[in-house]
Amino acid sequence: MQRTVVSCPGKVLLAGGYLVLDRAHQGLVLATTSRFYTFVSSTAAAHSSATITVTASQFEREQWQYAVSWSDDHISLQGIAVQGASSDRNSFVETAIRAALQVVQADRPGNWSLPDLQIHIVGDNDFYSQPRQASSGSTSTGKKFAKLKETLRTVHKTGLGSSAAMVTSLVGAILVHLLQLDPTNSLSDKHYIHNVAQYAHSLAQGKIGSGFDVSSAVWGSHIYTRFDPACLDNVLSERLPSTQLRSRLKGGQGTLWDAPETCARVRPLALPPLTCLCLADVDTGSHTPSMVSKVLTWMRESPEEASERIEQLDSLNEYLANVFSHLNESYERSPRAYASVVAALRRLSSSRWHESYTTISAADHDILGGFIDAAATTKAIRASMKAMGQAAGVPIEPQEQTDILDSCQTQCLGMIGGGVPGAGGYDALWMLTVATSDDSIAQLEAQWTAWRSMSVRPLSSAARVYGPDQSRIDAVKEGLHVHDQQDVAQLWQAILS
Repeated sequence: MQRTVVSCPGKVLLAGGYLVLDRAHQGLVLATTSRFYTFVSSTAAAHSSATITVTASQFEREQWQYAVSWSDDHISLQGIAVQGASSDRNSFVETAIRAALQVVQADRPGNWSLPDLQIHIVGDNDFYSQPRQASSGSTSTGKKFAKLKETLRTVHKTGLGSSAAMVTSLVGAILVHLLQLDPTNSLSDKHYIHNVAQYAHSLAQGKIGSGFDVSSAVWGSHIYTRFDPACLDNVLSERLPSTQLRSRLKGGQGTLWDAPETCARVRPLALPPLTCLCLADVDTGSHTPSMVSKVLTWMRESPEEASERIEQLDSLNEYLANVFSHLNESYERSPRAYASVVAALRRLSSSRWHESYTTISAADHDILGGFIDAAATTKAIRASMKAMGQAAGVPIEPQEQTDILDSCQTQCLGMIGGGVPGAGGYDALWMLTVATSDDSIAQLEAQWTAWRSMSVRPLSSAARVYGPDQSRIDAVKEGLHVHDQQDVAQLWQAILS
């Protein structure tokens, strides 16, 4: 049986939380190596009606079945009770399938038919909080696609964007399987999948968000400027016929998805070479929508203070992106000198990096200055985000997070800086380090695991994000990826094992 497999990465919004909601500002979003996968297979025969079965095998009793019927320009999905399965609906799964099938129907006018589809959705372990071992606090299994004794409703997520990655991979897999789209080689096909996924994700959420998480699922790491909500105006509130929905989402010249004044903008972003972003799950969790709502209320009620703080943050975020770009250019010009500076910084805490001006070549001071700037800017962004949260009455960087981040910064060598990703709160932590050896990262992770005031669990090495490194031979897939059949066989065995 031929299977189509499409995967999409998780995300970390390194800088730009709250600001990314406005097209006037940008977000620095990194794609993780942890990915969400959708497998689609079908019977050979097409029918005048069809059944779609979706299985989320990592969870207990999570299977959904839909009877699909259609008339001219409309698709209907009717849920079918599955014996032994949870009775919970999953609006993200259902909405993604309906959206994908509508554009498939519109792209296949005339006597349309559909085969039965079998769909499996699975995510790498770091998307969900894993059971801790009593002795170490570490993940209790190294098995890929580990089974969890929970349902999707009860599982604690780690903030890597599982919903956006799932919706995007599901939409992408259906469109690749049924329309033979080729997002690997066709930019227009990739944009099409992006637009349909943004629509489906917004519809499932019941609102038009910033879209950075879906954008990262498609494009990988980048500097993101959101699309104008006008791109989806009236699309969410109405159940449009398939041909009208397709015309609104297809994109291309003359459409809102393509016009410079309304389209999303994506610029390249890479961490500084020879660095590593490490992530930790804080098993407490925050309710992101309520935090965002409170911050937006504060912005409306205190416009002058909010504007001043936002402009300061936006300048810092842009400066950090420029520092990263400068360090990447320095590495390209002189990788040996760059590596020499990094080797010196790995032996010191960032508060002592300025001492290296006396020990390294004057020709390399520019590289050293870039790292010192990165550390100072990261610290300033943290302080500015925390202050904005205090002004809005929202724990963007709670004191518990401040304590552990400050401790790691001073006690672990080679730390550029850290923070709480995205909207902040109690969900997660990140630290960016030049100390990328297994031993150095183990030191950082040991400090996280030993922390007593919160339950902090390092995510696995699969969730780390690395800057460019000529010595690393494992190629990183950026953004949405269609897997070849050799990949498919190995991944399918991981599901079955």
